[in-house]
Amino acid sequence: MTRLTRKQHGGRAVIAISTGLLLAIAAAVIAYFEYVPGKGTKWMLLVLPALPLTVWGCSHLARYRGYPSGAAYGLFVLGIIASNFVAANRSPLTIGFAFVFMALLPAVVLLVLPKKSDHFRHH
Repeated sequence: MTRLTRKQHGGRAVIAISTGLLLAIAAAVIAYFEYVPGKGTKWMLLVLPALPLTVWGCSHLARYRGYPSGAAYGLFVLGIIASNFVAANRSPLTIGFAFVFMALLPAVVLLVLPKKSDHFRHH
């Protein structure tokens, strides 16, 4: 298995996060217009490929920023928990927002955290 360079981690992060967020936003917008109380919507299934793709991109973003990829997975779990609280009132707008929030939280937190220096990394 080859080690990826910092530039390769960054490129994979941009592609995966962008694609995952576009799918999550599409699911949110379509679910908003197609939502039927008590039944949900089949468009929520767009979130299924969006979330793993976004998390995979966030793991590369974490590596790009100098953090272990496990940081992205932990932030994703926090995003799932927080989005359940956001979508608790079951209105179509908050459910759509929860889709995007779940996908966006790890990326935003990783971008806000300071970049770790290569000088302090242990191999």
